[in-house]
Amino acid sequence: ASEWTYVYYFVCKAFSGECLRYSYEASPGTFGNYTSGRIHRVRIRGLEPSSNYTYRIFGDPPGLQRRFSTLPVFSASSRPYPFVFGVVGDLGQTADSEETVRHLDADPSLQLLLHAGDMAYADSDSRRWDTFAAKVEPLASRLQWMVCPGNHEIESNFFTGESFVPYEARYAMPALKPAVMEPSMSQIGCEHPWPWRMHTSPECSPSEFLSSYDWGNSFYAFTAGPARIISLNSYTNSGPGTAMQTWLRQELEATASIRAEVPWLIVMMHCPFYTSNKAHSGERQAVLMRDQHGFEKLFRDYNVSLVLTGHVHAYERTALVYMNVSDTAGAPTYITIGDGGNREGHSDRWLARPEWAAFRNGTHFGHGRVELANDTHLLWQWMQNNGTVRPRLDVTEATQVAEEHVQRGALEASRPSWRRPLAARAPGDEVWIANPL
Repeated sequence: ASEWTYVYYFVCKAFSGECLRYSYEASPGTFGNYTSGRIHRVRIRGLEPSSNYTYRIFGDPPGLQRRFSTLPVFSASSRPYPFVFGVVGDLGQTADSEETVRHLDADPSLQLLLHAGDMAYADSDSRRWDTFAAKVEPLASRLQWMVCPGNHEIESNFFTGESFVPYEARYAMPALKPAVMEPSMSQIGCEHPWPWRMHTSPECSPSEFLSSYDWGNSFYAFTAGPARIISLNSYTNSGPGTAMQTWLRQELEATASIRAEVPWLIVMMHCPFYTSNKAHSGERQAVLMRDQHGFEKLFRDYNVSLVLTGHVHAYERTALVYMNVSDTAGAPTYITIGDGGNREGHSDRWLARPEWAAFRNGTHFGHGRVELANDTHLLWQWMQNNGTVRPRLDVTEATQVAEEHVQRGALEASRPSWRRPLAARAPGDEVWIANPL
């Protein structure tokens, strides 16, 4: 695992490669029509676990080598703990967003990144998807970056009402089937002007929304080390008999049979079931999924340990909670981590503090860190800036990191901001969580 193995695939000519383009039509009065460049996808098979690989993309200059590492495999006889991953939500493309990316990049222990929705904040300006990809390339080019759809990925088409098209084209999560989408007629004629202003048209990226977007990148599951991670879509139909609920029940049953080898069960989605923030409180799609459609009961019945969400631009952690009753044995801990740095700013207005709200902060940007220590306990940390200790990177260290990224093809790191000192982030909140299994 300490050596680097070289793999080289001609993009779009590999046995399992594909090229695609997509078109998106925003309001003629805002951003107009857009056709993407070629989006390349290559599935590389035969990779070994716990191994380091270098790779090149067609067109890279001679001598350039990009890098990534594969995850370890856990089994009854092999338990290579700890397993550590980062968590972020509502990231965007501001200076605060960049700082979050740099902090995640500077943590050498991270083996995976979970992003609980709201990535680029393109909001119908599709060029921002291109700039977002460049901004996260120093990290995304080497670390598995797993995403779920948020409301800023809805981006309904002005003329057709089709939604989630850029998100579905831009990412390639482990889909079980090709995506199935139905246009939302109520979204025809939508707008999302920026800077945002009041308008009479439908909102292209509405906070409250329900549609029919199944399979593809909408919902999926995968095994990462000792964890089975289930990614859900807060904005697709979730009632009994729907594709997502039917699949989820089957997935939970299947996962229950392998918990001896994969003991941790974690859920990621965008809209929080529990929030005491005034922003997005009681939104219809979240209440339906949690209560009428029974997802909260499923999470408890199948021993989900952690539910990771975004949407609210703040940080909040619950106690073990079920049906609004805190300290319920066997219940999950719910985390809202929508404080990645987006351009809409902080959600800093709170409701009266309920009993289940263990910790909350609406004035700092940050990210999450999960350390699965063993089969029975994990350490959750919310990382926020701490100016009282030595910077995470001084000018010399930051310059060295930036130059290494540029040498590996991530040109975003050539920006002067990547060479500035990086303030330290320390746990603003941390707690040990027991596996409810």
